[in-house]
Amino acid sequence: MNFSVSLDKTAKYLSLFIAVFVAATLIGAVLLSEDRQTILIVGPIVSVTLFLAYLWKPSRYEITSEYVIVHRLIGPAKYERSRIINVRAGEPDEIKNAIRLFGSGGMFGYFGKFRNQHLKTFVLQCTRRDNLVFIFTDKGLKVLSPNDPQGMIQSLQK
Repeated sequence: MNFSVSLDKTAKYLSLFIAVFVAATLIGAVLLSEDRQTILIVGPIVSVTLFLAYLWKPSRYEITSEYVIVHRLIGPAKYERSRIINVRAGEPDEIKNAIRLFGSGGMFGYFGKFRNQHLKTFVLQCTRRDNLVFIFTDKGLKVLSPNDPQGMIQSLQK
């Protein structure tokens, strides 16, 4: 079963703002700067970083008999259903004040490894900060954000 995703307003506006800001800054630097060497180093690094964030963005979720699959352009992340201990709806407050250990905190979504006092260390594979589904496995907590969280929970509890 497939579950669609969509960016929340914060992720949409943040992604757009950062992309426009970076593009304008690079264009301005090329036109106004005499230090071409710095631009040739910084420009590609920033561009590749933005592109990599886009590649890791969850595009949809799929539940099969064996796996929960997070589809991404970089390749799928697969979580074995046999390792799932519990599944429940999550509240936005539960991921609030999480520190990003590695990943994206709004650019094209919220994904990577995060930590807060309430949940400890967990993996976000989200495009929004609501519609949360908490999947507790023997390898830790995975947090997803499908457009139909109740449908996903029901599908996982079968």
